[in-house]
Amino acid sequence: MMGACTALWDDPSGGSDRQGEYPVIMRARAYDPPYNWPALVRFLMPRATPGVEEVGADFYRRVLRRGWVEVRPDARNHHLNASVGGGEDLAAVAERLHRLFDTAAPVSRIEKHLARSARLA
Repeated sequence: MMGACTALWDDPSGGSDRQGEYPVIMRARAYDPPYNWPALVRFLMPRATPGVEEVGADFYRRVLRRGWVEVRPDARNHHLNASVGGGEDLAAVAERLHRLFDTAAPVSRIEKHLARSARLA
């Protein structure tokens, strides 16, 4: 799985279980715009686990086993910034963020496909 995470997130530790200076900033590589951050947070807000997750209009924050992670969108540059604090394995955090935020999704292609249906458009 390491290959998948490094292809999508910049991991400054090189994939090691880094135990050094925190927070560490990981920046997602470009996603396919348009990325609908507002729709994503509207989906996540009512599902957030109290005391574990917090979701706002411009952030997603979660407590992890040995620390925390916070993700914020940067729509101008088409990426997400993730700050990680604590002694977390950055490669594992990056993989989980990739799955949660689906940064590799071909959004434009998906929207074009869905637009063909009057019911889904």
